[in-house]
Amino acid sequence: MEITNQVLFDKLCSVEILLKEKASKFSKGSMELVSAQEIADFIGYSYEHTKRSIISDPQFPNPVEFNGRTGGKTCNRWIAGEVVDFVVLKRKKKKADRILC
Repeated sequence: MEITNQVLFDKLCSVEILLKEKASKFSKGSMELVSAQEIADFIGYSYEHTKRSIISDPQFPNPVEFNGRTGGKTCNRWIAGEVVDFVVLKRKKKKADRILC
C-alpha cells in the first residue's frame, strides 16, 4: 500500500475521533460508568498502583457494584464525573500543600 498524504490524513482523523471518544468519557458531570483499567489509563498510572493506592483511598468515590449473572464475582464500575471531581480535588490539595511548604 502506498502511503500518501490522504492516507495519513485519514489515519490521523480516525485517531482524533478515538481520542475524543476516550476524553469525552472523563468530563465533569459525566455519568458514564468506567472500569479500574479505564481510570488507570485516564490518570496515567498502572492498573496495580491505581487499585492499590488510588481506588483504595477512603475519599475515592464508591463503586457501583454489579453482581455476576450466576451470583458470583461482582464487577465494580465508577461514575466518571465523580472520578474527575476526585482527581481535581487531589491535584488542588497537592498544589496547596506545595505552596505551604
